Amino acid sequence: MQDCHVDSEDMASVAAIRAAKAALRQCIKEKLAGLSQEGIGEQSHQVCRRVLALNEWKAARRVGIYLSMRRELQTRALVLDAFEAGKEVFVPFVYKTRRSAIETGGEEKIPTMDMLALRDLNDYEGLKEDAWGIPSLGRDSVADEGTHLEGMD
Repeated sequence: MQDCHVDSEDMASVAAIRAAKAALRQCIKEKLAGLSQEGIGEQSHQVCRRVLALNEWKAARRVGIYLSMRRELQTRALVLDAFEAGKEVFVPFVYKTRRSAIETGGEEKIPTMDMLALRDLNDYEGLKEDAWGIPSLGRDSVADEGTHLEGMD
């Protein structure tokens, strides 16, 4: 088995990527702040109408959908249509996992995302907002058998 080696040039690349991601997030945040709720609603309606018209959407049995914050494109119509059509609906679940930290030689907690199933419309309606205002599944959902996405159409 080969040893893993990360040199200072690789670390600089990681730092540059993190800085670029932070700058991009800030830019998007500023652009979203300039949109009215009415504008977001209209754009959401247009996007959802286009998605719902896609043959891929119509044929899919399992779909992954992000759950939107207040100032993002609203995905509620997609979730409702998916349940009405009998599709399985999977949503992101972010949690921290421990992994070895190359820089420190110790461990660090890093964000990890799985796609978990919503059982039905009641499951969706019962979601609670997390610290960022995103409707999220509770930690107890992670342990449920059959909730993890293994393949999507």
